[in-house]
Amino acid sequence: MGGCLSEKLMPTTPQFPFSLALLGQSLSYEQYSQQVEQQVAQGIAANAEMLEYTKLNVQRIQRWNKTFQLSPEMQQALQQVKQPLHWVVLTEGWCGDAAQNLPAIVKMAEFSPQIQLHLFLRDNHLPMIDAYLTNGGRSIPKLICLNEDLQELGTWGPRPAPVQTQVMEFMKQPNVDKMAFVEQIHKWYATDKQQTLQQEFITLLKQWS
Repeated sequence: MGGCLSEKLMPTTPQFPFSLALLGQSLSYEQYSQQVEQQVAQGIAANAEMLEYTKLNVQRIQRWNKTFQLSPEMQQALQQVKQPLHWVVLTEGWCGDAAQNLPAIVKMAEFSPQIQLHLFLRDNHLPMIDAYLTNGGRSIPKLICLNEDLQELGTWGPRPAPVQTQVMEFMKQPNVDKMAFVEQIHKWYATDKQQTLQQEFITLLKQWS
């Protein structure tokens, strides 16, 4: 999760052995979006439920691509990034949290010439996500921030803190209707309009820059 501290963090050895060669194998946002759209067009998914999730997520991604705008505060924070950063993001087309958060993260990276974005499909890179589990689970999206020397500065994910709190409470109540809960979460995203996400990244950039 995005942290609440504003102190700069010392670079550390990553929990996964990143290399420039590996980062060179990552997907661009355009390539990722095309793959997800092709999955929907060709009906490729683990099951019918996953395919339906992916269809909905394509719509969410396209909507956020058109409507999301960086706040002035977010733009200012990005302008203050003075060192090259690699943002490694593990994601999947069927993941609702990825559909809600990734377009905003992409626009942040596009705004700053210092940030290079590297997208990886989680299910194709399990050793990578296994180095960055959330409460023991392979939750995504997961962002790992590396400096120019590929030292780890920090992580974000899989979702803004208020949503993560709701998810953790949901996990304690197995009798709660899952579909109703998922709808509740997506309503939160629609109402919040990525304001919480941006505030978390403003805080994180103070640590990472």
